[in-house]
Amino acid sequence: MSAQAEPFPCKEAAQHDCWKQTMDVELHALDINQTWTLVLSPSDIKPIGCRWVYKLKHKPDGTVDRFKTRLVLKILLKPKGLIISKLSLLLLLSASF
Repeated sequence: MSAQAEPFPCKEAAQHDCWKQTMDVELHALDINQTWTLVLSPSDIKPIGCRWVYKLKHKPDGTVDRFKTRLVLKILLKPKGLIISKLSLLLLLSASF
């Protein structure tokens, strides 16, 4: 895979400096913005996972303008008894950017 294609797994992205650099910038921004606080997870609660999303941004002439990465929540199934409305999910995701 070349650096000019959007990687899917993190292992692919980690092989290219341009993608590694954008992941570092994203993690630094999340740290500066105090997006989260690291805490010990209770043994009876499974934490929500996250994954990297990679996107190439192009100039009007089709050349690569920049590499963009985002760390996003993995929400696959709702735990029993938890109701997540579209609005609260939107607010949660927009707060993380």
